[in-house]
Amino acid sequence: MIYLCGMRFVHGSEMACLQSTIKNHYKKHLADFPVAINLGVLLINNKNWFYNLYFEGQLLNNSHIDVIFYYLRKKAKYEVGSSYKYTTVDCVFSSKISSIWEKYLDLDSYVGCADEEHVIGEYIRGYIMHAAIPWHMVDHVFVPVHVKDEFHWVLAVISLNDKRINVYDSYRAADHDAAIKT
Repeated sequence: MIYLCGMRFVHGSEMACLQSTIKNHYKKHLADFPVAINLGVLLINNKNWFYNLYFEGQLLNNSHIDVIFYYLRKKAKYEVGSSYKYTTVDCVFSSKISSIWEKYLDLDSYVGCADEEHVIGEYIRGYIMHAAIPWHMVDHVFVPVHVKDEFHWVLAVISLNDKRINVYDSYRAADHDAAIKT
C-alpha cells in the first residue's frame, strides 16, 4: 500500500519504519484506526500522531508542522477579502535552502548555484505543494525551521515587500540564541 507522507508518497514498508519511530502510548492494536484519516497532505492511521499534538511536553515532528502549515496555506488561498497576503512552505524547504547555501559557500562552486529549474523555483512558482500560492501574489512566506541541536522549531517569515527575514522564536535563553543564529 502507498501512503502520502508529508509531500511525498511512501510504500507500506517505509511507512512502517516511520511509524516505528513514534512512541506507542496505547495498548497493542488499540492505536490503529480502521480507516486512515486524510489530513490533506498526510494519511494518519494511528492515534499516536495525535497524542503528540494534544499532550504537553511532546515533540512535534515534520509531519505535524507540515499539516499545520498546509491548513494555514489553505486558509490563505481560499479566504476572501483578507488584506494580509501570505503563503507557507513545508519542512523540506529549509533543508533545500541549506544545501544551496552550502554550495554557495564552496569557493570553487559557480555563483548561480540555484538555477531556474531548481526545486526552490518550483516552490516560488507554487508548483510543489497542495494549495500553494505563487510568491508574486503574496507579501509574506512562512518558513518552518527545525533547530536540530535544540529539538526546537522557529518560524522564519520572509517579507517580500520589505526584503527582510524575521525570525520568531518562543524560547528565550542565552545558549539557545546562539544555536538559532547558526
